[in-house]
This record gives sequence, C-alpha cells and structure tokens, in this order.
Amino acid sequence: MDTYYSKQTGGFYTSVLHGNNMPDDVVKITHEEHQSLLEGQATGKRIEASETGRPILSQQKVASVADRRLSTCTAIDNAAGAARTRFATNSAFIETEYQRAYDTAVQWINSGYQGEAPKPVKSDAEAFGRTEQDAAQTIKATGDYWFSQLDEIRNIRLKGKQAVENAPDDADFMAIAQPFVEQLERLEPDE
Repeated sequence: MDTYYSKQTGGFYTSVLHGNNMPDDVVKITHEEHQSLLEGQATGKRIEASETGRPILSQQKVASVADRRLSTCTAIDNAAGAARTRFATNSAFIETEYQRAYDTAVQWINSGYQGEAPKPVKSDAEAFGRTEQDAAQTIKATGDYWFSQLDEIRNIRLKGKQAVENAPDDADFMAIAQPFVEQLERLEPDE
C-alpha cells in the first residue's frame, strides 16, 4: 500500500483507501517516513510541508496533551480504515451492495429457499456459474467472514484508543498505539 502526503490539505492518503481521489499535490512517502511523522506528531511536534511539498516535523508549536491524544487516536482509526478496505473495497457504495446481497441471501436461505432467488443471488449464480443455492451460501459465507473481520478490526481499534485515553499525560502515546496499529496492519484476507 502506497502512502502519500498533501501539502494542500495537510493530510495523508493511501492508494488503497483513496485510489485516484487524492489532491493533485500529493507526494509519495515511505511507510517508515509515515510512521516517523506520526510518532513525532504523538510527541507534540507538528507535521508541515517543506518548500518541495514533502512532510516534515516542526517544533514551532507543541501540541497539547488533548491534541496529541487525538492525533494518536486518529492514527489508530486510519490504520483500522486501511484494514477494512483490505477486506472490501474503497469503491463508492460497494459496502451497501455487499450488505444488500448478504441480507437477501440470508433471508432466502432462512426461508428454506422458498420462491424465486433474489436478484443479487441470481446475479452471483450467473456471474460465477453456480446454482442459486450455492450462490446464496457463498454470499452468506463471505459476509460472515467479512463481518467477523470487521468485528476484530473494531475490537483492536477500540482497545487501542482506550489504551491511549487511559495513559498518563506524559506518556508516549504513539508507543502505546503502535502495537494496535501493527495488529491492524497485519490483518489480511484469507486467500
């Protein structure tokens, strides 16, 4: 996953989450640079853009404890967002489509396959050359797996943010968050 920084917005972007929907001024940065910037931010430094648009740490304004906590929790949220996109997609409304296919497949399965298969199930059966019942079962299994992974992502995200919130004011918030961020980064879909 490639990471980018925009001087214009002062924000980070990833190829997975944002695709082609990034500001025109983004510059590619390494994973190590991104981590270093987040760690610096968690210790009260500010991320700014150099004259060339590359992100750098500035010590002009030391962030308050509340700001450092917030920026560290945002780093955890961003890692969770990146993990979620590895299990779905970043295309608009695709999660709604997946949810609708799942709901209709489960409803049809629970009815004992009564009546005509719902359109999302039929579409899957036709696209992948399987029976409608197999398509419904595949959609359900995929959805069950997806939801279990979303539950795990939420679990890690909330525990990480709570650890940061409960830390003393003089703590290194990014060091506290790092194990949770790493857990989120290791989550990958089964092949």
